[in-house]
Amino acid sequence: MKVTEKAKRPGRPGELCFYCGQPVGAEHLDTCVNISKTVVVRMIIDYEIRVPAHWNAHDVEFHRNEGTWCANTAVDELDAMRKLPGCLCNAAHFQYIKDATEAYLDE
Repeated sequence: MKVTEKAKRPGRPGELCFYCGQPVGAEHLDTCVNISKTVVVRMIIDYEIRVPAHWNAHDVEFHRNEGTWCANTAVDELDAMRKLPGCLCNAAHFQYIKDATEAYLDE
């Protein structure tokens, strides 16, 4: 993918891509961060929720996966965790699933 004027930045003099150093009109290096793609990832996160004391694993999973509970509510639960001391790094794990798009120029 060709380097365009958009790849220049004030921090690098001349007609060069700020990131890979290739001149405008030449091809970006394969390792240039201006070449992007979109990927699908899975986020696995362990966190505590409150449920009725008599619920078992099936009840919890049914409520969350097949009942009337909306998964958008999980965003509120995670946002509440964000306000607690620390961060989600110890509770979250990410897994690459697949590429969603081909590489594209993102200067």
